[in-house]
Amino acid sequence: MTYQPNARASETGPWDPADPAAVRPASAGRDGTRSDPGATPGTETGRDGTRSDTGTETGRDGTRSDTGAETGWGGTRSDLGLALGAAAGAATYSAVFGAAAVDRGWSAWEAVLASVAVHAGSSQIVGLSALGGGVPGAPGGASPATGAVIAAVVAASLVNLRLTAFGLALGDVFRTRWGRWLAAHLVSDESVAAAVSRGTPATRRRTFLVVGSLLFTGWVGGTAAGAVLGSVLPHGAREAVDGAAAAAFAALLVPLLRTRRESLVAAGAAGLALVASWWLPPGLPVLVAALAAVPFAVRSA
Repeated sequence: MTYQPNARASETGPWDPADPAAVRPASAGRDGTRSDPGATPGTETGRDGTRSDTGTETGRDGTRSDTGAETGWGGTRSDLGLALGAAAGAATYSAVFGAAAVDRGWSAWEAVLASVAVHAGSSQIVGLSALGGGVPGAPGGASPATGAVIAAVVAASLVNLRLTAFGLALGDVFRTRWGRWLAAHLVSDESVAAAVSRGTPATRRRTFLVVGSLLFTGWVGGTAAGAVLGSVLPHGAREAVDGAAAAAFAALLVPLLRTRRESLVAAGAAGLALVASWWLPPGLPVLVAALAAVPFAVRSA
């Protein structure tokens, strides 16, 4: 049977299923709406002959909600709003890092370079707390002890260990070597969460790049602003970064504590780190506590 979508049933007379030239009329549903075979997919025809677009939501006042519409890069407008909000939050967080780094003897360019090269908030805060003042080999700054450098690298790596799983979630998105190197540098909680919910690999790739680039720009820009303004801020930034380091660990740890055993292990590790901080240099107490908790974590796994 051949259908003519643009013709009307009234123009051709009653519909005869045996007639190949007949046009099938629109069928009415239980709610009175008509399903027109010739209508554009995603539209419904009401009793008054008007068509409503089912791809958007229509409110009681006749306005249409289009918050789920896709943008040119494949994400939705709500995704873009969340990404901009996350970038603003990252800029605020990194401004604290930049100010604290300058307060501890780093130069402004050292703080910005750290954000460009590392681009990881928690690990940078932890590394700064472990290193103390200066960068190894940098002119004009105090060189930290070798143990503090090792502690900073190991502690920062442990904090960012979760990013390994995030990278695996994007394995089918970037197939070239350079693409994977770029993706690895933009991996974050927000960029991966926004990308994995997309349908096709191409859409996931565009979403990840847009959100990741916004976060990277906010992080580096906030660091630069904090480093420049750090010279005029009070010296309380040193205490602020110590509190931020503890808050970063707590934010990562608390959601993972699902059983009483895990909570006890975490409390014991925190107590061990507190006691070890009386004798060990900054950074090492956290590392010692983490290594002591590993056997208990393996047993409960």
